[in-house]
This record gives sequence, C-alpha cells and structure tokens, in this order.
Amino acid sequence: MQDHDSDDSRETEEGVTASGGETDVDDLPLPPGPDGYPLLGSSHQVVRRPLDFYDTLAEHGDVVRYSAFGQPFTTVLHPDYVEQVLLSEHGSFEKWLGEEFTDDHFAPEGLVFTSGEHWQRQRTIVQEMFTIDRIQTFADVMGEYADDLVDSWADGETVALNRAFPELTLRILVHTLLDVDLDGVNQDVIREGVDVVNEQANPRNLSALVPEWVPTPFNRRYRRALSDLRGFVDDLVARRRRALEQGGEVPDDLLSVLVTAEDDEGRTLSETEIRDQMLTFLGAGTETTALALTYTFLELAKHTASRPVWNSSTSSITRRPSSTRRCGCTRPPT
Repeated sequence: MQDHDSDDSRETEEGVTASGGETDVDDLPLPPGPDGYPLLGSSHQVVRRPLDFYDTLAEHGDVVRYSAFGQPFTTVLHPDYVEQVLLSEHGSFEKWLGEEFTDDHFAPEGLVFTSGEHWQRQRTIVQEMFTIDRIQTFADVMGEYADDLVDSWADGETVALNRAFPELTLRILVHTLLDVDLDGVNQDVIREGVDVVNEQANPRNLSALVPEWVPTPFNRRYRRALSDLRGFVDDLVARRRRALEQGGEVPDDLLSVLVTAEDDEGRTLSETEIRDQMLTFLGAGTETTALALTYTFLELAKHTASRPVWNSSTSSITRRPSSTRRCGCTRPPT
C-alpha cells in the first residue's frame, strides 16, 4: 500500500516527480497486480465473483494492473486517483470502447461512448432534463408505480426482488423519458432490447465476450433485438418532431427536451444522437437502479430494527406512506 500523504510517492499535475525532472511515462514501471493464469489472466475471477475480485485487487495497492479477456486493465482504488482520472486530469485519459469485441455499440452517439467536445456538448444539452425542479416532478410517477407494484403482491407472498425491480425501473424510465406505457403494443420490443443491452455489458455473460461478428445465438439475438429497439425509438423521435412542428401538445419528457434543445451556437442534436441518448438512458438506467433497490431491500430485510427509521425518513421526504412499511420486507428462510 502506498503512502498518499508522502510527497515522494506521487506525481504532480505537471508530471514532475518529487525528485525533480520530467518523467517519461514509458520509463515508469507497471503497477503491481495479480498474476492470473496464462492466456486467461484474471478472467475467471471477474466472471465468477466480480465484487470479490476488487478485494483481491486492493491487496496489491491503490493502482493495480491485471489482464482479463485478452486485454490489459488498470484499476485505481484511492479516491485521490479517482478524482485525478475523472476530474483534474480527465483530458489525459481516453475511454476504452471495447473495439476488440464489437464495432457496433448499442448507442455510439450517446453519452457513454462519445468523448471530448462531442461529449461536452451532449452533456450540456442533456443536463437540462435533470434539474432539481424537473427531478421532483418525477417523484409522483415513481411513487405511483411503486404503489402499483406493492398492491400487486399478496400478503405472505415471496417476491423475487431481483426480477420485480428491473420491471419497476423500466416502467418508470419509459414513462418519464418517452411517455410510453410499458403495457402497450411495443412492450416486447422494449423489454427484449433493454435485456440484451444489459446482458452484453455483463462480464459474467461469456457469450457477450465473443466478437460480435461471430454468429453465435446471443449475437444474433442481440443484433435482432437492438435493431427492433432502434427502429421503435426512431419512430418515436419522428412522431414527436412532427407533433412539435404542427404545434401539437407534447409531454414534458426527455425526448421533448432533446428534440427541441440547442447548444450555445444554435446547433440541435441529430436524429441519431437523440435516439442514442434514449437508448443510453434505457440501458444504463434500468439495471443500475434496480440493483440499488434490490440490495437496499436486502439490507433492510437483514436489519429489521432499522426499518422504523427508514419508514419515517422516506415518508417525511416523499410525503407518501413508505412502501417498505406496506410490503413488510422480510427475508425468506434459507
């Protein structure tokens, strides 16, 4: 473990070491890390127990190098270094886009895959959707869908939350982003498209690690589902734009924001950029939020004594009865 309070263990922002003189990056030693297996590296650990693998990395220090899936990786674990990569010196780092596995990302013109000025322009436009006032308007929608979910459960029923919450978050997302009811005629297109996007991003899904040009069953399913989802969103964008041009009433959702948004130079987003932002939020927003909810409720089920505090806090913030109080939230016997 390195001592981060010692000047002689760190580089300055100008790339000058404490001992003085310019440092050539190529002359620096590689960070330590687990050896892994020949050819496989640490792939098996990433696939089998990805969270435990971070504990293994931490044993080697705050900057750790390892290989997996035929690629070298470096992980930074100390908050100071995370800040350096993401904020203070972000211009010195580039996104790895996984070109070795695919040349057709699910949303190449979305925030996840763009960079530099292109990313900054999109980020400035999209952030209008996430002001405090606008986020507060989402609360009622979230509460209504949460109430509907809890009301659908019978007393004493055992519920698989890792399946229930992805459905909940997807319903909320398609309503607030696209003003679409998930029970409509396109529900299968949306569900299947979002599912394959998240499966492809899951390192535990070995099929997703096969290059996309290989005609595996998963790759064929992925291309078909993504094509259908793109077509669905393209149609939504076209219909929303026509409604705006004709002066019709349109919902105040992310799609309307993106269709009408302009940057400081008066430039609007292209149709592809709009579609890919929609796909980005559908793909990234469903699984992450569902996992957070699932593990939160797991901890509440394990620590029942803290539930009254949770119920009181959530009720005072949302001014709604807490769903945890209504659903009971107990851990089933093992």
